[in-house]
Amino acid sequence: MSWLAMLVLGLGVADLVGGAVTRARWAPQASGAAAMALVFGLGHLWAGPAPAAAWLALAACLACLQLWRTHAPRAELGVGHARAALGAAGAAAVLVLAAAGLAGPVAGPLAGWLAWLQVPGLAGRAPTTALALGAWGLFHLSSANHVVRAVLVAVGATSTRGATGASGGTPLVRPAQRLRGGRLLGPMERLLIFGLTLAGNLEAAALVIAAKGLLRFPELQAVARSETPLGQPPSTVDEVTEYFLVGSFTSWLIALGSTLLV
Repeated sequence: MSWLAMLVLGLGVADLVGGAVTRARWAPQASGAAAMALVFGLGHLWAGPAPAAAWLALAACLACLQLWRTHAPRAELGVGHARAALGAAGAAAVLVLAAAGLAGPVAGPLAGWLAWLQVPGLAGRAPTTALALGAWGLFHLSSANHVVRAVLVAVGATSTRGATGASGGTPLVRPAQRLRGGRLLGPMERLLIFGLTLAGNLEAAALVIAAKGLLRFPELQAVARSETPLGQPPSTVDEVTEYFLVGSFTSWLIALGSTLLV
């Protein structure tokens, strides 16, 4: 699982830097690659039972990072970008998971530092677990938003940026413009589910999921009543509901899946 944590950490760091740095296009890839290299080197992942496989895993993670940063931020520009981003991340994740038996545990200076931190709830646990926890926490902040957006575009649950209506003149109002706040609420929701599930409080995690549906229900009803701003073409309730359901279930699956992996 140490290779998967390395991949997830690199993507999480790159996307966080990509969201904060807009001018230097090389900064996200460089920061993500640096994070992977630090984990690989300081965690002595190269010294596992299969050193050659470890170097191949690092190369696969770096290639995934490059493809991900090329296509994921552009997912809203077209289905091709969305599918390429999901394909790159999915292929790399499957590869490192399939070869997880060849990966060694996190050791070296990184393991010593993680043990020295004395994070509550992680005392006495393996350094690989602590690394995975931090990596997935970073992933939920920004990278998971890219995954959700790519899924929505790939399955046609939202229109691409700049798409026009049947007349070809008026830009379509995407469901994201009806249900605002998803890019901020999504990370908070995933982190809550992630933390509560890890703590064993499944009832509280279920309440978070239920609360989201209740909070969004008035907005869905407003769309059903065609309460749209003057001069804007309405989104149908089916479009917005599909957007809400696909996006929400994708976000929940990421949170729950990461919990199982940790």
